Amino acid sequence: MLSVYRKRTSTVQTRCVNWLAWSRLLLGHIGRHNHTSNMLTNRREIQIEWGDCDPFGIVFFPRYFEYFDACTNALFHRALGYPKAEMLRRFRIAGIPLVQASCNFIMPSSFGDLVTVESCVTHWGKSSFSLNHKLFRGEILAVEGLEKRVWTIRDAGDPAKVKSQPIPKEVIEKFA
Repeated sequence: MLSVYRKRTSTVQTRCVNWLAWSRLLLGHIGRHNHTSNMLTNRREIQIEWGDCDPFGIVFFPRYFEYFDACTNALFHRALGYPKAEMLRRFRIAGIPLVQASCNFIMPSSFGDLVTVESCVTHWGKSSFSLNHKLFRGEILAVEGLEKRVWTIRDAGDPAKVKSQPIPKEVIEKFA
């Protein structure tokens, strides 16, 4: 397996490099231009709490998807300079719903662990984008998550429905 992970530093902001070929295959990016070399990466520390764990004392797997959702919001906050609620208002979007997700669980995390999640956008499409989340216990990669999300607006004909909309260039430029 090819690994392009760079040794982490104490700085909170690093850059994301093109990553594992299998992730592009998984998320359907083979043959497409990838705009991800040198993208903004956000690091976030998470304290594993008792309520995050199952009866075996390890993190219950759906909690990782919750962590990654919060880390996506933190990444956008870092890039744009304002929280998700403000992003929704400024761009008049319904949200950035998750349409595809996967995780590789390499090592369990337990109550009391302090983990670090590194998140970055790995691909920008016209109205969708893909992210990579790497959760570390110390220096060891414990979980890797992949997501695909869509930039959406409310359907003018039926406000109960959403539809995709092109991601503004000004948003994408903030991640470069």
